[in-house]
Amino acid sequence: MSENPSTRKVILQLLTAAGPTYVPVQGLVYGMSLLGVNENCLRVTLARLKQERLVELGRRGEYRLGPAARALSEEIAAWRQIEEKVETWDGTWIGVHTAGLSSQRKTARQRQRALKLLGFRQWCAGLELRPNNLRGGIERTRDRLRNLGLEAQAPIFRLSDWNPAPEKAITKLWSIEKLHRQYTQMIERLESSVSQFPHLTPEEAGRESFWLGSEAMRLLLLDPLLPPPLCREDLRRRLRDTMLHYDRQSRLVWEQIIQPISHIPTLTAPYRPMISQTSAFV
Repeated sequence: MSENPSTRKVILQLLTAAGPTYVPVQGLVYGMSLLGVNENCLRVTLARLKQERLVELGRRGEYRLGPAARALSEEIAAWRQIEEKVETWDGTWIGVHTAGLSSQRKTARQRQRALKLLGFRQWCAGLELRPNNLRGGIERTRDRLRNLGLEAQAPIFRLSDWNPAPEKAITKLWSIEKLHRQYTQMIERLESSVSQFPHLTPEEAGRESFWLGSEAMRLLLLDPLLPPPLCREDLRRRLRDTMLHYDRQSRLVWEQIIQPISHIPTLTAPYRPMISQTSAFV
């Protein structure tokens, strides 16, 4: 049986939303059925995720995120505080020297994911850069990168005193105009979607909120958090605020979905912590 890539994604999203809580497999089956994923595919994918240590099995067929996924889930769970991750830019840059690090596929993939999540881009072979505007500066950025999978031996340092020519070129590493278009388009899609909730069944609105909410959250989580004047901070904040409203309305939808099964603890148990955190199950 081939694994549907979306099945893997949805399982991890559901377990991320549940936090440290073990989720009964019956609850996962119910949630996946609402999203159009069959039980056999769910169980095959759970077994593969367990082998990769992305999920772990508790007693009586209950699952939660495994050790290999927890650092990433912490970054995801903080999406509401995205603007609190930045501070005023002092004009310096953070560099990560990656030359000579392992070329092993899994290690390299984890490294690139960590760098991408924190908005780094490759300036030249072996050197990744971003503006030094993340809260906590070099020390906090170093901790976050290593928690997400960057090798401990990778040097992380501050760069300053660039002459104007290369600094101007560095800003072109990010597709800033494309990013601004994505902000605007996602704001419009979220506003349009939430306006349709009253005209949909709870199940239809729930599926809509799951998929579109996940897409919006991915955009926020992968945002490089560039400072002004490199990027429009006001537009990014508007997207965050729009998503907060969308999340509140989506939670009301999911409350309606689980109300008819509130007498079945094995089904409702996973959804209480999920609804209290995010109905979009990032």
